[in-house]
Amino acid sequence: MIRRAAASLTALSGLVAFPPAAAQHIVVDLPAGRLGEVADALGHQTGANIVLADPVLWGRRVPALRGAMTVETAVRRLARAAGAEVARLPGSGWRLALRRNPVARASPPPPPVVAAPELAPAGPDVVVLASKLGTRESRMAGSVEVIASPQVGVEAGTSALVMQSGILSSTYRGPGRDKLFIGGIADSSYTGRLQSVTGQYFGDVRLTYNAPDPNLQLYDIASVEVMQGPQGTLYGSGAMAGIVRLNPVMPKRGKASGTIGAAVSSVAHGGTGGDADAMLNVPLTGNLALRAVGYARSEAGYIDKPALGPEVGREVNRTRIGGGRAILRWWPGDDWTVDGIVMAQTIRARDNADATDDAPPLTSLSQERDPSGTDYGAAHLVATGSIGDATLVSATGVARQHSDERVSTRFFPDLTSDVERRYGMITHETRISRRTDDDLAWVAGIAYSASRSDLDLGLTSSPGLISVGFVTSELAMFGEVAVPVASFLTIGAGVRAARVRSRQDVRVRFDPVFEMRSRKAEEWILPTASVILTPTRRLSLHARYQSGRRAALPDDPFRPTDAAGRRERISSIAAGIRWQPAVGFNADVTVQRDRWEAAFADLADGFIGIGLFPLGDLTVDSMRGSLDWAVTRRLTVSAAGSASRQLHGVLELAAPDRSFIGIARLEGQWSNPVGRTAEMRLNAWMRYQGDPDRNVVLRRQKAYFQTGMAVSLVRGGDALTVSALNVLDTRTDLPLLRNPNDSLATSWPLPPRTVRVEYRRTF
Repeated sequence: MIRRAAASLTALSGLVAFPPAAAQHIVVDLPAGRLGEVADALGHQTGANIVLADPVLWGRRVPALRGAMTVETAVRRLARAAGAEVARLPGSGWRLALRRNPVARASPPPPPVVAAPELAPAGPDVVVLASKLGTRESRMAGSVEVIASPQVGVEAGTSALVMQSGILSSTYRGPGRDKLFIGGIADSSYTGRLQSVTGQYFGDVRLTYNAPDPNLQLYDIASVEVMQGPQGTLYGSGAMAGIVRLNPVMPKRGKASGTIGAAVSSVAHGGTGGDADAMLNVPLTGNLALRAVGYARSEAGYIDKPALGPEVGREVNRTRIGGGRAILRWWPGDDWTVDGIVMAQTIRARDNADATDDAPPLTSLSQERDPSGTDYGAAHLVATGSIGDATLVSATGVARQHSDERVSTRFFPDLTSDVERRYGMITHETRISRRTDDDLAWVAGIAYSASRSDLDLGLTSSPGLISVGFVTSELAMFGEVAVPVASFLTIGAGVRAARVRSRQDVRVRFDPVFEMRSRKAEEWILPTASVILTPTRRLSLHARYQSGRRAALPDDPFRPTDAAGRRERISSIAAGIRWQPAVGFNADVTVQRDRWEAAFADLADGFIGIGLFPLGDLTVDSMRGSLDWAVTRRLTVSAAGSASRQLHGVLELAAPDRSFIGIARLEGQWSNPVGRTAEMRLNAWMRYQGDPDRNVVLRRQKAYFQTGMAVSLVRGGDALTVSALNVLDTRTDLPLLRNPNDSLATSWPLPPRTVRVEYRRTF
């Protein structure tokens, strides 16, 4: 798992708050009470983000805390009084978790109030919110990656997330048009009627069904969790590859705060861009607070189209992104919170970022402009609270998404097609869970989702020739339990029972007009089972079986049926090891085999964008590993990587019958004081992605190598950051799962070196 456990050394501009100096003393005057309330009050006084990893900690009584001390001393005194372990998070964050062996382990003395230790503390035993059980990372069965305080800089959306991950990959078609994949479970780059293989969530609410990734910008995001799939038991359909969960920073009571940032950027061989963002946290009353985020970005283009003219044809792929988010949190009392969340974002791209292979670098010989746009809006209502020793979560969300694009090819310059997609979705989940001090945990819940997508396809000269409407709904009950049968052994099991209905309406406006409606209903049982063995405190072994599905489409003329009439499904077996041989050193490795039966992929964009392509039966072998090492208190090194091999069964068009995907990422973070009041931070990383020699649908790919770095000077609430992406200005093509409708003479080049300078003020 990617940890950012040491004091934040990250220099990229995504940091929305900078911690006070470690040795800075503050006057604390807090009465005795429950740990949750006292920690909340301490956060208001100091600006620290204190996270209670286990629900049982919230109600534990702690004594009064008074006197002049550092934030670290105050947090550690609270943790000691509550019988908790404390770990430092990036920036001004602290995480308190249940002490694993409170009897055998003596409470450590409080740290010195002036001098900080030279060695970094052990990495935090992060609670994975996406587990829905409050499970610590060391007790997870399966592969999970947690990216704390995701960096925002030259990139701010999906691309920024992918570059910080060792397991996540994207299709690189452009903001608002991508699909996300985890491990080796991938179908195609194009968005049609099939449900996505990767589920995307904002907190407890799903963002999309079969729509492309909305590319929400990562401003004011506390962490991102990537769980490798399938995750059918807890998340239902559309989680065959896994899930990606964005955890926002929530409103805080008692103290107003905010940040504002502005930046300019320049692309080698291209134009200039800029961006600005702001965050404001406002306590409205004693139990009501609002946190709002707004942003606007203009990302410079670097592709030229000479056929459009010397002025119009330069830097044609400039992209503009604007949006915001507001969270209103109410504390009605008795450990309850109610969150109302609204978000909206718009993306406008002047043209594609593709280039012609036999033209000069970063040049397209297309004679047409291919603009695209995406609008996304959502509203969520989430209530969380305690019922006795259990925790209840009820989450409801509605979302709307609209996208349109023009598609042309070099071979038919006078023939372009327009594609318009409209999506709507409503989701609800109510669940109750409990975790005891001895790690017995269970969760049970009900879930409902309904979605509708409408696709209008046609030529630019004859729009709306084909219309396809697709409606699906899922009603499910689920449950999972983890039982510690011995101090070193935990066994888990779970199941999801679901009924899924789908309906499809097709209208072809040729002469004569053709119309068709079809329906399908399915019942699913999706089981899971797991075993966790902990022979020592620093070593754990785990194994897991999991299954997943996605809703089948009703039969129609555009869908080739599987020869045996089977329905698409996936099952997997995974096993792994986690090891922490010393303080500040953590490593884990997981291997997995997936069996994907009767797999399909959306065929192509444009006029035939409603077609499906049978992939047959696939076997996917994958391996993921990570290592985090706190070399000193001021220097950390992390490495992560994954590799997968996809073996094809009945697929005939892809040769050879196996493909390999590999991702490797290396990162270093360093910080050092400058004078008595400032600090310099350096972050540098490199990422390699090697994709298949020939993917599942006809297109030869290339591997690529990406680099990035940033340097920040931070003084109090002011920060100046200079960052660069593609530092070496590497010329290569991004991997893109192609389809026969694409021109085979085009490629999507890696963006040239981009330099960005940002100023940020925190108040």
